[in-house]
Amino acid sequence: MYCFFSVAWAASLPAFPARDAVIHSVLADPAAGIAAAGSALAEAGRLRGEATLAPVLLSAEWAPFAHHGVAVDARASWMLPGARMRRSAQEAAAGADRMAGLDSAMAEVQLAARTSLTFDEAWTVLHAVHVLDHHGETVAEAAASVARRVGAGLLRADQRVMAEMEGVLVAEERLVWAGRARRAAADLVAVGGANGHAADLGVLLEAAAVRLEGGAEAWSVGVPADPGPVLVGARAAEPLPVAAAQADAAMAAGMAEMARAEGRPMAGLMAGASSMWEDPGMAVMVGVEVEVPLDAAANAARRAGAEARVRAAAASEARSRAESRGEEARAEAMVHEAERMELVMQERMAPLAAERARLARLAFETGAGTLESWLLAERDLAHARLRQMELRAERRSAEAMLAMARGQRAGIPSEAE
Repeated sequence: MYCFFSVAWAASLPAFPARDAVIHSVLADPAAGIAAAGSALAEAGRLRGEATLAPVLLSAEWAPFAHHGVAVDARASWMLPGARMRRSAQEAAAGADRMAGLDSAMAEVQLAARTSLTFDEAWTVLHAVHVLDHHGETVAEAAASVARRVGAGLLRADQRVMAEMEGVLVAEERLVWAGRARRAAADLVAVGGANGHAADLGVLLEAAAVRLEGGAEAWSVGVPADPGPVLVGARAAEPLPVAAAQADAAMAAGMAEMARAEGRPMAGLMAGASSMWEDPGMAVMVGVEVEVPLDAAANAARRAGAEARVRAAAASEARSRAESRGEEARAEAMVHEAERMELVMQERMAPLAAERARLARLAFETGAGTLESWLLAERDLAHARLRQMELRAERRSAEAMLAMARGQRAGIPSEAE
């Protein structure tokens, strides 16, 4: 299943890529289909804009038993669209085009946010490799020290077992993180990260999984640098769902005007040739024809339906605006909460855990403390360091959700920047 990301340890691993490079490579990947879909939608919008004129209608009649022989009548007519009807048709086409463009933009924003989440999970996993490597080395040192003291008769044999059990707990923790690495690699495949920097990130995730499972003697990847903030692009003038609702309302208004125009008389140009008339002067006809709708009930029903659609679109726009404000406010609250939690862990909990582990080790080595206290302090220190990385990733995940609520592409600076 993960053959795409298989890696030979003899080969050098790629450097940890930047967030925007990974997201750009996913958005450009054929599997995502964003670029192709955008081009197709633009072409569809252009064709809709060109199709606002009424088509030419052709008709032909054949009379095999006319009184003077076989007769044929052929004509072409073209209804002259009124200025208001033509404008309404153009507005409806423009609204449909804008809706299609917004669909493409929303897909891109959602894909960028999802890729950003996977990127931060990968960043956390690669940090976990170093934290767990260091923790494993510390536990191995403790086990060796205990073994020497047991051999010298200074400690009981059960303490050697305790130290070895701590090594098993570290191995279990590594397997948990190896599973996270493989799931992140699978998520990267799911979003279309099969090329470029996204593929490099997949290689690193697979290598991290192998390392965490104990299948590699060396680890050549350094601690990834902080990839920076997620909210780096310009926010949209309107949240994309609101813009889509506005385009839908404009399209409904154009359709309503067209429905009203259908109940009015329509003029058209007509040209034809016929052999059904005995008078040769009537064989060719050029003129103007007028269509007068007579089914008032059907026309009224169409107008009523179109106007109801306008009211529904207006209500949908208002609801979408309220929901978007709520989603953005919730995302901002999540970002604020994550920032505060990360700050507490970074400035208070992590330093205290490090100091506790230092003192517990010193106490054990001087005979003033127990092995159990030292091992527990080292375990808590490793968990604090892992939690610090997880909280940072959670804050960036909240920022990705906020970017999506604002219509921003997570992690990608705007062109003006």
